[in-house]
Amino acid sequence: MIVKEKLLVETEPESIRLEAYCLGKFQTITTRKGVKKAIKRGEILLNGQPEQGSAFVKQGDLIEVVEAESGKGFKVFPIDLDVVYEDEWYAVINKPPGYPVSGNYFKTIEHALPHNLEPSVAKDALPFPLPCHRLDRSTSGCLLIAKTREARVKAGELFEKGQVNKIYHAIVVGEKVIDGYLKFLINEKESLSSVKKITSSPSLSNEAVHLVELIPFTGRTHQLRIHCAEAGHPILGDPLYGTPKARLKGKGLFLASTQLSFIHPFLHKQLVVSVPVPAKFTRFMENEKRRFEKFTSEKGNVN
Repeated sequence: MIVKEKLLVETEPESIRLEAYCLGKFQTITTRKGVKKAIKRGEILLNGQPEQGSAFVKQGDLIEVVEAESGKGFKVFPIDLDVVYEDEWYAVINKPPGYPVSGNYFKTIEHALPHNLEPSVAKDALPFPLPCHRLDRSTSGCLLIAKTREARVKAGELFEKGQVNKIYHAIVVGEKVIDGYLKFLINEKESLSSVKKITSSPSLSNEAVHLVELIPFTGRTHQLRIHCAEAGHPILGDPLYGTPKARLKGKGLFLASTQLSFIHPFLHKQLVVSVPVPAKFTRFMENEKRRFEKFTSEKGNVN
């Protein structure tokens, strides 16, 4: 079996059963119905063993979401993806926004991978390629994929040790952005990111907009989105942490993973894979500047 997600129960919960405790804790299973089905299929393990949903959870328990390695019943989602890098062990795709990486859905990036990647000829090749980490549904950019069992294990170790370096680009809103480090507690855990302004433009609706480079040094859920919001410049289009003006209905989230780098465990050399900043980012910045200049010009003519 392949472990997709794991959770250590760090504090003593009040009397609560496994099914109830799992709700809202995992990215791959988001509904009560999904949790119930996963428990029934034996895809949620409590301390390494499948349990009934009525089992009680206690401090120190390890809960894992697993997936059988059999390709039985796996349906391929035939959309074309931008494959940025590929070898016998790994691939990196430029994930489009709007699709979840995985989960109890058909239209996921995971289900589209066999349509886009070459099967590995390695003896421990996976029945189908699997993502090594997560990107939010609305986030685009570099997503690392494993094609063999050992490759997936080694990628997990690299992520766990913080040896996969990631760079993101985003458009944030607010009066100003100060280059430096962002350090806030997320779920009572320390987290660290850096921000560097690339370019800015005045904005009629958001004071100013800024294209920034973001680097997460820890891996908390929604870390960059939370950090930017806490620093007073939320990411444009963020429905959870953004201000009403910054939510920009119908345009999506302006956050993209633009680079991944790590020491390749099998080729034993630094692998750096990058994708361009999405065109919609630069178009938005140019449009905001044009609108502002037009408004101020017309206002000046009236005066």
